Amino acid sequence: MRSAVFGLILACVPAVAAAQGSSQLIPGAGDWTLTTVPKGGCYARLTGREVDTMVMVNRFSKPVITIGRPDWRLGTTDLSVDLRIDMGPVHRLTVSPIDTIAMVAIDDDLRNQVLNAKSMTWSLPNGTFTASVAGLGKAFQAVIPCGLAAAQATPPPS
Repeated sequence: MRSAVFGLILACVPAVAAAQGSSQLIPGAGDWTLTTVPKGGCYARLTGREVDTMVMVNRFSKPVITIGRPDWRLGTTDLSVDLRIDMGPVHRLTVSPIDTIAMVAIDDDLRNQVLNAKSMTWSLPNGTFTASVAGLGKAFQAVIPCGLAAAQATPPPS
């Protein structure tokens, strides 16, 4: 199931990078912006000092968190990373990188912590990066109406 989920996301990433539609601030979500993708779907993005954060929704209504920096060269092989939400315990996750970004679907056991987070600290092989993510829950709620239908309409990878 994991490969199908990320296959769907990976199929959408080039479209996101190549053809972004309009962006607007999400009310009540701080500096998070909602960007629509011309061929369907959307994502929310927050530019950070150390790392940028994006949130999307997958076909299973789970939040997909993407972090990135233009100077990263992470390759395309899955990576084990550590995530600390606020000042809580460290969670070991597997992320799927695509060169300058890494993405992970958030499972139900971390969903509430992630969506209510004020900060996330990611420890990757190339360093430790902290993102202030206040407003992430509202940003995720904003992507559901435009993102879920597009995610469910995209055929799963074969």
